[in-house]
Amino acid sequence: MRIALLTEGGYPYAAGESGVWCERLVRGLGQHRFDLYAVGRPSSTGASLALPPHARLVRAADPGGASGNLLERAALGAHRAARRAYGRRDRRRFTEAYELLATGLCAEEGEETGADLFAEGLHALAELARERGGLPGALRSDDAVRALE
Repeated sequence: MRIALLTEGGYPYAAGESGVWCERLVRGLGQHRFDLYAVGRPSSTGASLALPPHARLVRAADPGGASGNLLERAALGAHRAARRAYGRRDRRRFTEAYELLATGLCAEEGEETGADLFAEGLHALAELARERGGLPGALRSDDAVRALE
């Protein structure tokens, strides 16, 4: 499996509390390939922490530098796209499917219905994404937050 990991707080440029979990995650999942996208102040000498062979640094961005404005514009554009990704009917479909998925995920261990609800919600989300696209924006939407609450 290939995993894109967006990091902030210095990893892999600086060792410290904020990068410890990233280091553990990358090293602990050695069977997967990691593409790191680092948000932080890049070092002119490159990464200070040696990355394992299954991980590579794809891009580094300094939010305070020139690329920071690009990051802010991209985030604003993604937010706007998320708000207009689905019409009323598709938002309702998304919300119902996402609630099923979350309910199944939060079900007590051993409950048969938890796995069924999770699977039903996941399949409904996949179907919606296949038909309409826009799922990443919907997952970041206020509708998703309300469903989880």
